[in-house]
Amino acid sequence: MPGSGSLRQAFVLRRISQNLQQVVTDTMAKKKSANDATGRKVRVKAEVTSPEFPEILLAGWIGTVVEVTGKPPAEKYVIEWDAETLSSMPADYITRCEAQQLYHLMACLDAEAVEAV
Repeated sequence: MPGSGSLRQAFVLRRISQNLQQVVTDTMAKKKSANDATGRKVRVKAEVTSPEFPEILLAGWIGTVVEVTGKPPAEKYVIEWDAETLSSMPADYITRCEAQQLYHLMACLDAEAVEAV
């Protein structure tokens, strides 16, 4: 049957392409999950202040990383504060956030500003 060899070759090449695509997808997913801090509980390091209000110290505040932006070494973490941090948060900080229409329940900090809990 003429052309059956080329049909078979096309089928094999398509199958190889699909397998290669799956390997690349799996590798990318593993790499992302290994380096992605999303879901990690973190504590703000000593001496770290609020990016918006440098006179307010955030040291010791604890939260969960909900999003990672940027690429190393300039990664930033969007952190959602835990209940204990929220309950001990200075009223002045909340008032100032509200006055500037900022969301006090979360913050965006440099990755180097926090440590894993």
